[in-house]
Amino acid sequence: MKSILEALGSQEVQRIRLGVAPDHEVGDGARYVLGAFRKPQYPLIDEVLDTAAKAVRKILTDGVDAAMNEFNRRPDLPEGDETKK
Repeated sequence: MKSILEALGSQEVQRIRLGVAPDHEVGDGARYVLGAFRKPQYPLIDEVLDTAAKAVRKILTDGVDAAMNEFNRRPDLPEGDETKK
């Protein structure tokens, strides 16, 4: 990321962040996050990357605010229903 920001000459860039929600206790967070994926995780990884690609398309077609409204909500809430936060 550092080299990208240096090449752009700016810190003003849009970023898409993918969260990490381990299903077990994580002792060494860096090792967990930077380690190789296990085969049973592959379907979830595909789903996360598909969602990230949709978010990028939304940003490019409708703008950052529209993408944030669509993708930055809890998945258990219907769209537009933020009352259970």
